[in-house]
Amino acid sequence: MKNSGLILVLLFALGCSAAPAPVAQEQQSGEIYSPDEDALNKEIAELSVAVLRKDGSARKDVMTRDVHAKHHGCLRATFKVNEDIPAEYRSGVFAVPGKEYAAWIRFSNGSQRIQADKTGDARGMAVKLMGVDGEKLLDGEKNAGTQDFLLINHDAFFVKDGRDYAEFFRLLAKGSSPVWFFFGRLPWRWTEFNAVGRIRSNGKKMVNPLLSPYFSATPYRLGDGAVVKYSARPCEQKTDGRNYFPDSPDYLRLNMKRSLDAREGKPVCFQFMIQKRGEPREMSVEDSRIPWDQAKSPFTPVASVNIPAQDFSSEAQMRQCENFSFTPWHSLPAHRPLGNINRTRKAVYEAISAYRHGANHESRREPGVEDKP
Repeated sequence: MKNSGLILVLLFALGCSAAPAPVAQEQQSGEIYSPDEDALNKEIAELSVAVLRKDGSARKDVMTRDVHAKHHGCLRATFKVNEDIPAEYRSGVFAVPGKEYAAWIRFSNGSQRIQADKTGDARGMAVKLMGVDGEKLLDGEKNAGTQDFLLINHDAFFVKDGRDYAEFFRLLAKGSSPVWFFFGRLPWRWTEFNAVGRIRSNGKKMVNPLLSPYFSATPYRLGDGAVVKYSARPCEQKTDGRNYFPDSPDYLRLNMKRSLDAREGKPVCFQFMIQKRGEPREMSVEDSRIPWDQAKSPFTPVASVNIPAQDFSSEAQMRQCENFSFTPWHSLPAHRPLGNINRTRKAVYEAISAYRHGANHESRREPGVEDKP
């Protein structure tokens, strides 16, 4: 017993020197906080802004994003919760069967540079619901009426955690080749390198953003305790998959525009789906490099994304698209982003959005249902 006091002192010291303990729900969700996480996220945000400033990622006097810089267009859509949505998924925006939201969808390439679509790259689908009631997570936008879902055409992320994210951006800030991130030290990062290879390969195969499935890759809370990932997949429909503009550097936008031509095009539909986490040891919250096994936990349709035929390429609408901000933290608490990659994105997206809007002399605010280009 004489050592019990020393043990208590050591336990107290360890508790004080570690990162603040997550609340019970976060522990149940599988989140693990690193003691240096806040400092790393601050560094990554500052590096992201520095890279954007150094790259001079501007075209036509517009400061673009640090990633997903090239958009193919922002489309008007509706997001409708399925009438038969299973009870276990009825939380947040999915709480009311049959509920319908006006939405914007931004399709984009993943690179920080504006480049030809034939270049292998990630492709993004960012969905912004409007008219969403309830207090949101971001301190400066708690009363915003939006909910964002950010998806890419790959089911996993290419870095493990904030430390890797920081190392990657340090290389970019120095002007070094990203290859050094994968092979600059032992052990080599084969998992990450192969993930990037698959992302590039999938990107090269795409000829029309309306024909691809998309994934959140990172996890989210659903309601009080569930942990999920999201996917959007084209409904069964006859959409022409030919590349009508193979010689254009912008064939993804042009093929999408042809599909949705206001006079001759047809509406397009996506199923919005939820994958619920099964065995926690096999379905990590903190390591987003690892896809969750769909055989063990299949995606369940919970809503439909309906895109009417439209002309989205007017100068006003393309400018509005450039001005939109998307972040997984434009969110109700019921859909709180989980895991260190999402926590890093919070710091980075806020810093980049503030810098980009300032450079473009644009106000930063969330759109409402009434906003039209």
